[in-house]
Amino acid sequence: MSVRIPQNQITTNKYTTGKEFVYEKTYKEYQGFYYEVNGKIFAGSEFSVNAPSLLRMGSDKINILKDNPETLAYANASNSILYKQKDLTSIPLDTFKGGTKYLAKKLNSNPIRIIFISEEDYNNNIKNTSYSLTALYYHSEWGFNIEEQNKKDIPEIDIFLADFITADS
Repeated sequence: MSVRIPQNQITTNKYTTGKEFVYEKTYKEYQGFYYEVNGKIFAGSEFSVNAPSLLRMGSDKINILKDNPETLAYANASNSILYKQKDLTSIPLDTFKGGTKYLAKKLNSNPIRIIFISEEDYNNNIKNTSYSLTALYYHSEWGFNIEEQNKKDIPEIDIFLADFITADS
């Protein structure tokens, strides 16, 4: 089966010397000919259904690159900012409702700042290298159940939660 795309939707024979695109699957920097089809960018000088797709450096789609060590090394070496990291927002603790509560500690900050965060922020930032995150169980009658893993994640958790009744496991 062949794919037909109108010629007026393909822009061919473009060239980059680097520092402009990365491969979508490997996030390695791309240098060479590329073409565009309907706003999407592909490696190669002419249209091919097997051509690897490219992402423009600095685009919103590259936020996932923050977990890739090669990308961080490249960004540091080239003084590039490939993504913006926003601070997590503190939420109030509902002491009347039990369940899993999520905490975040901003790393390399003075003074130490530990906050309660939403489950969504926890899940979206689990690999964020600017924060140490932990999840622990809260019971409305007897307080927090602090486990060893919570203490490993945030060593100051005992001090932060000192105003609450806690039960050690």
